[in-house]
Amino acid sequence: MANYLELLERKNLLWRGRGRVCKPEAVSTGFTLLDSVLQGGWPKHGVIDIQTAVGIGELRLILPHFTQEKRLKVLINPPGRVQAAAINYLSLDLSEFVILQPKSDSEALWAAEQCLKSGASSAVVLWQDALSIAVVKRLQLAAQSGDSRLFVLHQGQYMSTLPFSLSLVLEAKPCALQVSIKKQRGSFSQHAIKLRNTNYWPELEKQTLPNIDESITMPCGYDQRLTS
Repeated sequence: MANYLELLERKNLLWRGRGRVCKPEAVSTGFTLLDSVLQGGWPKHGVIDIQTAVGIGELRLILPHFTQEKRLKVLINPPGRVQAAAINYLSLDLSEFVILQPKSDSEALWAAEQCLKSGASSAVVLWQDALSIAVVKRLQLAAQSGDSRLFVLHQGQYMSTLPFSLSLVLEAKPCALQVSIKKQRGSFSQHAIKLRNTNYWPELEKQTLPNIDESITMPCGYDQRLTS
């Protein structure tokens, strides 16, 4: 039995509770609060699962850390038109972005794998609603080979057994984006944090209108001209 345990430890397939967990390499997300619960940020390479509705701020969460590397960023099958003005607003270089629209899911997965293992891309964002264990393992190996990371965005729920490096669930809350951690390498704890619009995206908040003095009266006959 001891020999089997030693073999598993050498292959990093066994972790002892009294042992010290090695902190995985990470890339800052651009959000201090999120970095603190993700052990430093996004995994430096691997497949990141993000369950989210469309248009609740999912790209605002992903894009800020792209400024840290000058390699290509590839968006595969985005559900809407990517606005160049929005990318420029985040101080990102438009020349580093590639947008692909494959005709099928299998072509999209093939494109993601090639972009990851090429080494030319620092990150790939893929919108895909169906994955298998075998496919995720291939993408993990490709990401490790190319020192890249893949963000898989979807609205449904994947199987909990899929070997992701990190799994998150995003939810829209009043004046905030809630980020819940379902699965994280090197940690058993799960967290849910709120990134508030007023702190990170103040441009999304409505400006407070000035109070109107109710004692101000309209000139005689003006109200009739407005309704006539």
